[in-house]
Amino acid sequence: MSISPSSSKRWLYLILVVMLTVDLGYSFLQHYSEVIDGDVARITLSYKEVLSDPFGMKVILEGKHYPNPNRYFAHLVQSEYFKKVPLALQAFFDPIESIYISCAILKLLIQIGFIWLLAIYANRGIWSRSLSFLWTTLLIFPFIQNTQFNAYLGLLLRSITYTISYSLNLVLYLLFLLPFYQQAIHKKSMLASKWMQLLWIGLSIFIVLNGPLVPPLVLIILPTILFCWFLRSVDFSKQQSIISNLKDGVFKMPRGLTVIGVLTILLSLYSFYLGTYNVDNVTIPLSERYQLMGKGLLKHLTTKLAFPLLLGFCILNTFLLSKFQDKEAAFKCRLFKWIAVLSMIYILLLPFGGYREYRPLIISYDTMMPISIALIFCFASSSRYLLLAYQNRAKRFFLAGVSFVLIYFMIADRPNFGKHDCEKEMLTLISQATTQEVKIPRHCSVLTWDTITNKYASKHNCELLQLWGVTDVVELYYNEEKTQ
Repeated sequence: MSISPSSSKRWLYLILVVMLTVDLGYSFLQHYSEVIDGDVARITLSYKEVLSDPFGMKVILEGKHYPNPNRYFAHLVQSEYFKKVPLALQAFFDPIESIYISCAILKLLIQIGFIWLLAIYANRGIWSRSLSFLWTTLLIFPFIQNTQFNAYLGLLLRSITYTISYSLNLVLYLLFLLPFYQQAIHKKSMLASKWMQLLWIGLSIFIVLNGPLVPPLVLIILPTILFCWFLRSVDFSKQQSIISNLKDGVFKMPRGLTVIGVLTILLSLYSFYLGTYNVDNVTIPLSERYQLMGKGLLKHLTTKLAFPLLLGFCILNTFLLSKFQDKEAAFKCRLFKWIAVLSMIYILLLPFGGYREYRPLIISYDTMMPISIALIFCFASSSRYLLLAYQNRAKRFFLAGVSFVLIYFMIADRPNFGKHDCEKEMLTLISQATTQEVKIPRHCSVLTWDTITNKYASKHNCELLQLWGVTDVVELYYNEEKTQ
């Protein structure tokens, strides 16, 4: 009895759905197992200055310096999420459990956003429920690394605070750029109506006042897109003045997207200006920052195989694409070359973003996230095209190579379950305490980046634990000091 093509497609569709579901479930357990970072309580409860000044008017009117004046929406999301979601989850889970589940849910939603949007980009800017779109996700989700390669190719950071500040905003930036990408390919975008354009203006305000990565990306990518549109629109063969030709070229550009692009560029410049009033800025000579960046880039390329393997495969795929003569292959080759150029510009400009003690070599998992996203897109987009274009023996060889890369990354993403067990045990100890101060073992951190011996450093943490209903009476806790 033969199996019909439609039946085999349904079975393949089901298998892919199961694979994606299993991977997301596996990721959820990894996210659930992470410890709570040391900035959660501070940002949730004490960043009142930035939360009371969304657009940094105190900087403009008073010249005031305070922490992160250009990151209002990142702090707003984190503050509101952790004030409300753990409490809502307590209808189903105990207070301690609700903390870890709330972190895991948010990370999983961001992960789904990355997979879905990158699959749309790889699928030429089109979303569908087709088998073709679904198997494109298979070319993406193995690269969402949560353990071994997280520090070198991580789109979701182990810290929930950094995930909100970096990963969430990059997902939203991918969404923001989608109409520009659709316009480049299909000469039309999803922003046909006025209300969608207004929605995208609101999204642009949200992303540029939401973290440190998006404004520089806006200032690198959007002017490039607008300039390319302008060059394509201007026609110097007309018998009229240069000014008239330039004006005609401007008016031939996609009007709605052009207005949104220019507005977003101006907002990003404003965000940069606000960032200069951040009290957390640390200044060291620019030449020293470039030296540190060189060391950081070398470390990023040589410590683990993840980044160079993906980069090498993208270069190989681009070479293979250049052998095809159709419009899609030519467009992808041009796009990948532009991505390479803009990536190099982005890296060269990183030292101008200042210096942070927690990022001593400038190049780090967070600053390299845009490059990682670009590589994953290039891999998925080019591999999808080549798998469809190749036939017979060539297809089998290429499929074997792609399968090797995907399986390698899936195996490398080890479980690391139970990472939060010690912290969770200490939270239980604190929740059961009957005194205002609690001493905990020195080997275990609780809602901190490291162990603490100064009990007053736990003040905000204890306030947040009381808000979550974990404690009633405990006001301070600290770790035992190391014995000499």
